[in-house]
Amino acid sequence: MRRFNFKLQGFLSLKSNAEEKALDAYARSMQERQLVEQRLDDLKNFFVMTQKQQVERREHGMDAWQFQHDFVALASIRDEIQETENALKEALDKEAAFRTEFLNAKAEREMVDRLRQKKEDEFYEEMRRREELELEEIAMTRHARTAGSQA
Repeated sequence: MRRFNFKLQGFLSLKSNAEEKALDAYARSMQERQLVEQRLDDLKNFFVMTQKQQVERREHGMDAWQFQHDFVALASIRDEIQETENALKEALDKEAAFRTEFLNAKAEREMVDRLRQKKEDEFYEEMRRREELELEEIAMTRHARTAGSQA
């Protein structure tokens, strides 16, 4: 019996490789986004902690230099939070783009894979039909021989 040979196997392999690369890029973008989110959470927590420390120092008396230092530190943290929020927006946009690219690559690979499956099913159906015809031919030949020898 012949083996099934898909003529577009090379194309299917290319589509599978493209899907795998797109998945890797999507996974990396998710990791990058998670890192940015973690950095943003850390900055926000640090900002809250610094504010609490500033309130405690005010309650215990704070000189002008300490007040100015805390004010500058909080402003700096706010700026860094804003920059990190912008970086998070970029990371989310990048992740969405890589997700779309991955889903497109997956759809293309699945389309070629469905075609391969259809062609394989057709191939084996044709092989089954040929075997049935051969068996019918053998049966008819035997029947004709037995009928001819009886006459």
